[in-house]
Amino acid sequence: MNLSVPGKFFLSGEYAALRGLPTITVAMQPEFLLKTSKKSLQFHPESPAGKIAKTSAQAEIMDPYDGVGGMGLSTAEFLMQTMLNNKGQIPQAWETLESYQKLFQGQDNVPSGVDMLTQLHGGYVVTDVQRKEITASDWPFSGYSWGLGLTGNKLKTHEHLKTDFNKLDWKKIEEMSYSLKDHFQNKNPDAFQYALKKWRQFLLDSGLEAETTTQVIRKINHHVLVAKGCGAMGSDNVFFIFKENHRNSVLNFVKPFFKKVLTNLDVSLDGLKVIESK
Repeated sequence: MNLSVPGKFFLSGEYAALRGLPTITVAMQPEFLLKTSKKSLQFHPESPAGKIAKTSAQAEIMDPYDGVGGMGLSTAEFLMQTMLNNKGQIPQAWETLESYQKLFQGQDNVPSGVDMLTQLHGGYVVTDVQRKEITASDWPFSGYSWGLGLTGNKLKTHEHLKTDFNKLDWKKIEEMSYSLKDHFQNKNPDAFQYALKKWRQFLLDSGLEAETTTQVIRKINHHVLVAKGCGAMGSDNVFFIFKENHRNSVLNFVKPFFKKVLTNLDVSLDGLKVIESK
């Protein structure tokens, strides 16, 4: 069985996701691939995929991001192994999320699993776990586009989740999370960009932005409308919005600062899927 799982990133709501608050996430191509092979598929026994492995397979995983990190390889592996366990049946969202989170019981901060849900669904995904809502969306802002710069500065999420987040202003996080969700779904570009700037400033003020990301944003800030880090400490990727008619000039300027740059043209509309059965 050959499988395809998109990459992913948090457009907004990292950290908010830990409390089940609204997030906006995006599935990306190129996709991670599981292909039949003469090799025996093996995962690290402490990884999410390794913990649920019930069946072995003669297969190998292709990482199109060449180990840069931050695009969801670990959760892609979990979904692939879940498919193998289920003999090719696409897993259900909430059941899969529950199974994923159970692997981390006992930790202070259990991974949200929202990124995994994004890879399961594909496209733009607005998620509100508290209300058990998953909504597929299109990019709602005509005349505006975006880019995602892969930094290569991967911070291990499971290590970062050992941090005590209880001191964060969770009331403010809830307010901003719903604001971002509402402006996105109501297709209000100015209000959304303003809210995204506030969210980025909150992360910065809370000590939740890596210095390397801060430096990159300073370099590109005058060429984009808004920029923010994505992933743990915003270290993995930098998301930025620009006017569509400035696409070439913006992308040519920012590319030297990143390992790779993806854009809204690289969204994967497909989630986890079988690409060939054998």
